[in-house]
Amino acid sequence: MSHGIQTSQILDSHIQLLTRLYQDIGEEPLHGIRQAVEGDLDGIVAEFYDEMLREPGSDAFLSHDLVRQRLRYTLAQWVRELFTPREPDAVPAFVQRQLEVGRVHARINVPMHMVNLGGRFLKRDILTRVHREHDGDLDRLIAVCELIDASIALINESYLGDQMVAERQSQALKMHAVSQNLAIECERLRSDLLDWLRRFMTRLYQQDQPALTPADSVRQSDFALWLHHKADLLFQQEQEIAKLKQQLAAIEHASERAIEVRKQGLTQGFFEQVEALNQGVTRANWLLAELVSHTLEMDGGRDPLTRLFNRRFLHTILQRETQVCIRHGGRFALLLVDLDHFKQLNDRHGHDAGDRVLCQVAEALSSQIRAGDFVFRYGGEEFLVVLSDISPENAQAVADKIRRGVRELVINAGDATIRVTASIGLALHDGHPDYSRAIGNADRALYAAKAAGRDRVVLADDLKADTADA
Repeated sequence: MSHGIQTSQILDSHIQLLTRLYQDIGEEPLHGIRQAVEGDLDGIVAEFYDEMLREPGSDAFLSHDLVRQRLRYTLAQWVRELFTPREPDAVPAFVQRQLEVGRVHARINVPMHMVNLGGRFLKRDILTRVHREHDGDLDRLIAVCELIDASIALINESYLGDQMVAERQSQALKMHAVSQNLAIECERLRSDLLDWLRRFMTRLYQQDQPALTPADSVRQSDFALWLHHKADLLFQQEQEIAKLKQQLAAIEHASERAIEVRKQGLTQGFFEQVEALNQGVTRANWLLAELVSHTLEMDGGRDPLTRLFNRRFLHTILQRETQVCIRHGGRFALLLVDLDHFKQLNDRHGHDAGDRVLCQVAEALSSQIRAGDFVFRYGGEEFLVVLSDISPENAQAVADKIRRGVRELVINAGDATIRVTASIGLALHDGHPDYSRAIGNADRALYAAKAAGRDRVVLADDLKADTADA
């Protein structure tokens, strides 16, 4: 039996169950339950939120102000809807809304036990109110339990389905890194690390009192950005990646010690730190080469035309970026890049010329980003760029650089010379655990860039400011 048929049968089973439940309970008991709940709904929501916040780990997805503000309203709406009488033809839409709740919980990576714990808190608080208002009416108490259990079961069904898909995609992404491209990237990263060492050593020997600025730190190198934002997604060997991260920390420590000792002159201690730094970089390069040589890659998860990632792994990558930002306090940015008047270009020059344009634009995008960033073929003529751990100012600069780079492209198509422009919507992750908000913000910014005349970058935050001013 196929997964699609199984899913359809499970969905039908839930619809039938809830239809029977609402019919068996009846309108009058449901109105009584809702009346009891409505009398103290703000208290129920407040108690739920307070108790959930006391649970270890809940701050990752509940502490954000936007979540708090929306949670109070959406939870109250969920409770009201659950105890509202409904006809059989209204049940399928209700079921779909519960499934969407599960998908949202999966997307922001709320642990399953927290979902179930929240259900327990709600059931206890609602039962307490109904018991008090209706003198322990057993039928109403049973109705509360059955409706909450049925709804949580639907949420869990959807949650597990999305989590299974996400896990499969995560594993597939690790298995589908292209060996040739990965080997080239590995060599570039090794070269980058050696180049960092050369620049650092030059400063050490030229300056008597060198100071380490954040820009000089090895953690700002392409190698470090790649290691923290991309390596875990491309490789199965978690232990080797952990060793690389430990080696990076050792290099950072050795560089800091070398600066401190250098202030005392060219002493034996200084030369010992220089040797430790050299050994650290050499070992990191060796570990990186071993990591690639021991990985079996298969080509896949990529757009066959541009060789960029397709949307298959977008969820996996954005979920990880969101978790990294929440954990460490950084921000990532999304650039939604759309080629202007691409349909007319295809109609005028043909699809082969259009494909050539897409390939050259893909190369231009890839050349403008760092090792820890990602580029996706998002749609027909749309690309999505994920800029890891970046400031708003630098994200704006990258977006402007990409726009200019596309504008400067000259594409030969037979006897014709083609030039294109791009509109870009830029959105920064605002700390919210649901990354789909950032995608939506980038999409709205892109729409605004198109409406404003194309060939420009629009920042989503500017749209919010304009709305507030209005």
